[in-house]
Amino acid sequence: MLMLILFWTDPLNITNMDIPVREHDAVMDKNGDIHVVFTAGVEWNEIDLYYVRTINGDWQDVEMLHNSSLSVSCPTIGIDTCGFPHIVWIDWISDSDANLYYMYRDSSGWSTPENLTNEFGLSYTGTCDIVVGRDNSIHVVFSDRYELYYTEKRDSSWSTPVNLSQNQQGVDHFPSIACSDRGVFVAWGNDPGVEDIFYSYRDSSGWHGPINISNTPDTISRYVSINVDRNGDPIVAWEEGHDRYPCFNREPWDNPEIILEELCTYPDVYADNENRPHVIATFPPFGDPQLRDVVLTDSGWVYEVIPDGDVWEPTHPKVVMDSIVHILFQAKYSSDADIDIYYIREGSSGVSEVSRNTGSLISMGLLRMYGEDTWRVYDLSGKYMKSVTPVNGYIRLNVETGIYFLINNRNRIKRVLVIR
Repeated sequence: MLMLILFWTDPLNITNMDIPVREHDAVMDKNGDIHVVFTAGVEWNEIDLYYVRTINGDWQDVEMLHNSSLSVSCPTIGIDTCGFPHIVWIDWISDSDANLYYMYRDSSGWSTPENLTNEFGLSYTGTCDIVVGRDNSIHVVFSDRYELYYTEKRDSSWSTPVNLSQNQQGVDHFPSIACSDRGVFVAWGNDPGVEDIFYSYRDSSGWHGPINISNTPDTISRYVSINVDRNGDPIVAWEEGHDRYPCFNREPWDNPEIILEELCTYPDVYADNENRPHVIATFPPFGDPQLRDVVLTDSGWVYEVIPDGDVWEPTHPKVVMDSIVHILFQAKYSSDADIDIYYIREGSSGVSEVSRNTGSLISMGLLRMYGEDTWRVYDLSGKYMKSVTPVNGYIRLNVETGIYFLINNRNRIKRVLVIR
């Protein structure tokens, strides 16, 4: 008697650095391979730029891309239709001055880093993001000391930067960018200043905005993430207020909503294959934080705790998707270890033998389950069979051979069980 269980894989350390990882970004190419850019270093004056990827699903060795004279920050990555990565980052030349750099890879290798700050005649750039369109156009958004700008590269030339923030009060920075056949979508924070999340978009008629999409004048809104759903429409998440609650909004932008009244940090937003929006972030308890995936269902926002194995303090989750969800996050393997990037995905745990069977029934089949959720068991026709609750991390099943779906009490299918 065998059980095949589909669930989250164990966290895999994909960087294995002997220095702490600082920031990272991730993207998936058309072949399903994942590309990650990140910064790492012990001290502020020795942080450099690195890159790691999969080939046919296997993680390769880490490459150093840029050895900075001082420090680097804000690494972001896009991917073109040929599977080549495009990267922008901020290169610090002093404690108060920094430049925006761009580089890419093609069949001949990595390009020479290009200083876009100098090319655009600017004196300073502080934060940035990049996305590559399906037509291989390259879209970059970046901040100077006060304003937010957009530029695009087609063929070999960059367009003149467009001021998206339009000289509004405060400092506009920490942008996030996405695109679809509908156009280009940008969201960013304004802090200090109005302390809200702003949004601009470009369609066939040009740029529109900025639009205040958080509209919370008495609290601060920050750390925004923008993505597009399966219809190509923008979805946005951010931290809201001094309590740092996760907040979500989408067109027509008139209903910013707190989706869970608990502190969160560094949210990422995505839509699943059923076009349900998700916000994934780090949540308390303090001292033992956890990754939670909050999803909008017919009954409202519900969440699932993502199993992170034995790693410590998971944070900064980044999601990439094909037919399943893949998560890249930062964590430590022990309390005093350096921070690395870990990878998990939805997938098979392999085949596990049950301990004993009687006829066609499992009488001692123990299935590992994280958390304390009650799981409802349904057969392949959708008929409800029973409910089971984990005891000491396991649930005990007694069902006939066949295929079963296990649905937790937040109405999200996360297990498919094959008994044969």
